Amino acid sequence: MAIPLKRLLSQKRRAVTELLAETSAALGSAICIQDANGIALLGEPPGAEHEKFAIQMGGETIGWVSAGPASQALAHWLSHLAEQALEIESLADEALNRYREVNLLYSLSGKLTASLEPRSVCTVALEESRRLIQSTAGAVMLLDEPGQVVELAAGFGNLPGQVAVGTGLIGVCAQTGKAEVVNETGADPRCSPAERKFGALLCAPLETRGHLLGLLVLANQTPDVYTAGELKLLNTLASQAAPIIENALLHEKMLREAQAREARLQEQIQALQIELDESRQAKKVAEITETDYFKNLLQQADDLRQIVDTP
Repeated sequence: MAIPLKRLLSQKRRAVTELLAETSAALGSAICIQDANGIALLGEPPGAEHEKFAIQMGGETIGWVSAGPASQALAHWLSHLAEQALEIESLADEALNRYREVNLLYSLSGKLTASLEPRSVCTVALEESRRLIQSTAGAVMLLDEPGQVVELAAGFGNLPGQVAVGTGLIGVCAQTGKAEVVNETGADPRCSPAERKFGALLCAPLETRGHLLGLLVLANQTPDVYTAGELKLLNTLASQAAPIIENALLHEKMLREAQAREARLQEQIQALQIELDESRQAKKVAEITETDYFKNLLQQADDLRQIVDTP
């Protein structure tokens, strides 16, 4: 964006005023500087007989100079001054954006690491994306184990709950692992009927160490709302969230495995307990049957059977 000439002159007023005064005195002619609309910012508007030269910034005319023979030279000098100011302002904006990005990542990291439950982490990542980028629907979708389907882990709006890899824009992004922005879903043949219900879509891969976990998706009912800057921001959010989601998924897997091991151990303990109880019972029975008293009882029982069986 061009810096308004009036602001540029106010920032550089002393240098410009001194140069104009020296030039006017040397040439003996009045000098006028006008903005792009012809409104005089310095000096009096020139007559029709005086030629004007454009002051340009980034290829855009931001004003005019009329100073007789020196008009063209002054226009070039002011254009150079404007380009320098634009470059300085661009660098300042970039530095400010970097500062905001670092603050954003620091804040997001703290929120994401507050939980080790995958769905909670996905929800935080999605809510932060929704807060920063205008959207009417959104989702964090994770690849299943075979890598054939992306399934909803957190979402709002009416995005599909499950998408086959390679099907629709979301499925294509899951297949390629590349970020996408589509501002006119109806004109993109890759979009599925469910995706065409929205005017615009943003997809960013959740990728860590070359491994694709899933996608961070935002959508808007209105077409032509997303910019390359917003796609970059969503990519940044996804790259920050991906390793934390991976850690949460790993933690959940380890927890499931630990619970399964504990269940198997409980079954083994129960089986050992039954076996131990049976062994103790057999030992007690043996202790009883080995006594003289029990043997005498058995002998008496045999004698009685013989008596009964004798005709």
